[in-house]
Amino acid sequence: MAKGKKTGGRDFKPGHPGGPGKPRTPEDVKLARLMNRDEFTRILSEFGYLTVKQLNAITAAPSTNAWQHMVLAAMRKAVKGDTASLGLILDRAIGKVPQQFEHAGAGGGPIRYEDLPTEEVRSRLATILKRHSDDEGGPGDEAA
Repeated sequence: MAKGKKTGGRDFKPGHPGGPGKPRTPEDVKLARLMNRDEFTRILSEFGYLTVKQLNAITAAPSTNAWQHMVLAAMRKAVKGDTASLGLILDRAIGKVPQQFEHAGAGGGPIRYEDLPTEEVRSRLATILKRHSDDEGGPGDEAA
């Protein structure tokens, strides 16, 4: 492939992917996502009402396990304004907000439904199949 062809002339250096897109998810957030919701919520409930000083003391304690360290790290980052960590905490603690979908017809009214006669259905399908075969070559057409 010619240099710059794939990237539109903007070659990226190795290790620096560049370009637009979603920022990479931090490793601690990836690991915390592996924890089940109940365990995450239990640890969050245990530490959620503590001061930052108390959280730091728990972090420094040798008895603190890896899962607790992950939740504590997410809590510290969320307090500092890290939206990925805050999202992780809220999604695990209260659950993701369900997306609402509204299905409506024209002008917000009911969706119009019409039973078509069998011949009309066959005619429409034949038109679609013909259009498809004209665009891509139908069955039995062989590439030259």
